[in-house]
Amino acid sequence: MFLFRRQFTTLKRSIRQPKFQRPMEDIAEAPQLPLKRTQNNSKMIRFNLKKLRQLNGSDKMDLMRDYIMTKSTYEAAYVYEIIIHNGFANRLQYVDHHNLFHLLISNAIENKKVILKIHQQLLENEYEPSEHYWNEFLVCCTKWNDIEYTKDTIQYMLDKKLGIYSTTWSLVFTFFDKQTSIAALNHAAELWKIMNDTLPISRPSKSTLLSIMSIYTKLGNVNGCQQVYEQSENELPLLYMSQLKRINEEEDLIWKFETRIHFFNAYLHCFSKHHTLSETHQLYLNFYNQGFLKSPEIKQSSIDSQKKKKVQSNLNTFHILFRKLIHFPIETSQDKTLLIEHTKLYWSHLNSLNITPDYLIYEQMITLQRLSNTASVSMVEEWYRLAITSLNIQEISLKRQALDSSYLMALIHYQDFTKAIALIKDMKNHNRRMPNKRIFENLLDQLKIRKDIDNSHFIIELCKDIGIFEEYDYFKQLESLSQ
Repeated sequence: MFLFRRQFTTLKRSIRQPKFQRPMEDIAEAPQLPLKRTQNNSKMIRFNLKKLRQLNGSDKMDLMRDYIMTKSTYEAAYVYEIIIHNGFANRLQYVDHHNLFHLLISNAIENKKVILKIHQQLLENEYEPSEHYWNEFLVCCTKWNDIEYTKDTIQYMLDKKLGIYSTTWSLVFTFFDKQTSIAALNHAAELWKIMNDTLPISRPSKSTLLSIMSIYTKLGNVNGCQQVYEQSENELPLLYMSQLKRINEEEDLIWKFETRIHFFNAYLHCFSKHHTLSETHQLYLNFYNQGFLKSPEIKQSSIDSQKKKKVQSNLNTFHILFRKLIHFPIETSQDKTLLIEHTKLYWSHLNSLNITPDYLIYEQMITLQRLSNTASVSMVEEWYRLAITSLNIQEISLKRQALDSSYLMALIHYQDFTKAIALIKDMKNHNRRMPNKRIFENLLDQLKIRKDIDNSHFIIELCKDIGIFEEYDYFKQLESLSQ
């Protein structure tokens, strides 16, 4: 048994091959028969797979080609690995590697090992894969969530002046948008500049533009996000022309409406994180006054329910605005007045646009009522009940948990501990998810001040369930004193 390690010849940067620093898996041991089998046309297979080891090199290659022709993925990959293991790789033609590669990429994650072996063979035998091959391989790298393979492959394609398709760029930027490393996000921003320099060859898609705006938001680059937003406004006609699945005029209107809203929401999200409430409010008003938030009028029977949901893309605009209000620091009476006025205005706009609130809007409104201290307990309870009944929220769900938490925090704020305890008992009786520990600690601090003896037994059991043992000891002692 011998060890096999890949080695790549280092070329000049202008023509260098992608450097894959991690060694490939050792392939000294013969591959095992695939556990999965493909339903193929056995009449087109000239040899029996079980007798593979009795075949000579030429017959094995013919068998692999038969499997490729019949799209027998697992069998073709297995025979290919056997051919490599037996040292017949130099007898394969470029088209053999190419055809097997394109068969395997339909399930790139599961077939990663064999795809990398094919890629290794192409480079070691000094083949020059096509531009299309490199685009497909780059897509595989993103599916593997491999940052180094992705960066090296892109650099190689740029050095060799190979075109990267718009669809490939879209997947690349979606991949980078999912990264948490600042270095990876900065690398994506640099790639965006390179892509822009290649226009109109690589025309950005809607997905690409939104991913870049998201990346700039994570980097805190408001100017960069604004530039992409302005570019998206110019790109709208071209993006519209690229849509090939339009069926009728209503769908055209929906697409134009939601695309513009998506770009605006991406920019508004970035802008709101780094600008004041007044500046964010002014940006919103400029967009609102142009009528861009008004949904297109469509016939109820012209589109299905899934497409009707798209017409509510403007709902996310109000998610962003209400979130900005929730994080607005209230330091003076003027700040409080501003919070109240903006909350009322946004709610009136939401209603005038005939937008149906979702659970998040109701949760945000309950929180804003608490922060502004303008509503009574009964009004907050009305918001809570309205959300549950109008949206038909299931008893055990994350949505119900979010609403329960917001309502409980409001009850604690208004010091209505009778209803707060009743809510927790209801949650426990119906096996609903409990709010987080911090909310309970806030409630228990208030109950300690009041020395609530009536509910001490229930609170003791609750502390035990949640794991707040300091409070458990306190209320246990309180209960014993009461007896």
